[in-house]
Amino acid sequence: SVGEAIAHAQRSTQVNPDNSLNWIGLARVYENVIPFVSGSAELAFAAYAEAAAREPNNPAIPANLGRAHVIYANQLSKETRGPEYEAALMNLEQSLALKSDYAPAHFILVQIFDEQGKNNEAVARAERLRSLAPNDVGILFQLGLLHYQANRFTKAREMFELAVRQSPDYANAL
Repeated sequence: SVGEAIAHAQRSTQVNPDNSLNWIGLARVYENVIPFVSGSAELAFAAYAEAAAREPNNPAIPANLGRAHVIYANQLSKETRGPEYEAALMNLEQSLALKSDYAPAHFILVQIFDEQGKNNEAVARAERLRSLAPNDVGILFQLGLLHYQANRFTKAREMFELAVRQSPDYANAL
């Protein structure tokens, strides 16, 4: 149950509070229930802050915190998401300052810009992500989808075809 997962994750932070992985585990449990449990976003944010205090140079921690802000933002009305997206952007940029080629942070940025209707910025970030992982069919599909949404059908088809060439059974690209 969720309660047991929270209890076990909390226990790990009590047994070894200096281990950032214990705080990340607790944060992930809270993050996964943000859509369902009121107040879990704030608890996730606090647990990620504890993890960052213990391991400040780990780019995964601010990237994960950025993702948690996006999940929380998506629970809010479009009119009130702004501050959460700004917090997500700040954390993702912090992650990239620690490791400029940290692909998960780039991927979340693509999602944020796409959600905000900033197609050109989303495409630019997706292209950077593609340069970091040129054989990732998921990135090719995402790029194809972004081009499709912007009515750039030739470029969309090119990306989908590249994805299918790399993974002939990739249903989304097909």
